[in-house]
Amino acid sequence: MEADQDAASRWRIFARLAESTSRLDRLVRRALAEALSEAGMSENEFLVLAAYEDAANPPSQRQLADRLAVSPAQISGIVERLRQREWIDAHRDPDDRRRQHWRLTAKGSEIVLVAGSAIAARWNELEEFRECSPLATEALRHATQLQTSSTAPPAVSSFPHASAERAA
Repeated sequence: MEADQDAASRWRIFARLAESTSRLDRLVRRALAEALSEAGMSENEFLVLAAYEDAANPPSQRQLADRLAVSPAQISGIVERLRQREWIDAHRDPDDRRRQHWRLTAKGSEIVLVAGSAIAARWNELEEFRECSPLATEALRHATQLQTSSTAPPAVSSFPHASAERAA
């Protein structure tokens, strides 16, 4: 009985975490999209440029795909568009000539500064984004509750439809 109550508590916490992170994501993404529309770039294009701003440790395209939750093919398309705009350029890895690393060009650095300023200005203009701090705090609290819970979540196989689907 206690295990059932713990499992019920965990899924309720998880549901609250999903809700608060979803609301936070919508607020942040909307601010990014509105601010970046003037710069003529997408949110993901900006996030790739921002990732390449760290010239000392640039991420691989696979790492970018994981960070942005997109496919490697989508990252390849974004990288190619940024290359065509001359915002990034490629450099071969000295240890592995098959690999290339991307870094910002002078034009790319400038567009990151301009877009970053537009994002900051847009963020300050919008009253509704005052919700973000409490939402982020709430999401962190729910994630911590899940992490510190001593009971493991129920296995997928414990759901009746899961075993029926596997049998089909």
